[in-house]
Amino acid sequence: NLSFYNPPQIYPNPAFEWLSINLKDADGQLELFDLNGRPVFSKNLVKGYNKLVPELLNGIYFARISEKGRATVTHRIVWQHF
Repeated sequence: NLSFYNPPQIYPNPAFEWLSINLKDADGQLELFDLNGRPVFSKNLVKGYNKLVPELLNGIYFARISEKGRATVTHRIVWQHF
């Protein structure tokens, strides 16, 4: 019995005022880090659609998403304000 991993979807990127994360397989957790590796935001996520509005400065961040029982993935996020 094969089980295929569906990685989380993260959009938009660049993000302007909000960030959406869609977890397809399980609940999980999001952690955002600045370029120096300092944590700047953390949030528990539910399976399905999650809309987040973190208060961040313009810049580049790394998003680490952990799904229960699945691999941890890391994405680069560009955050911009108008």
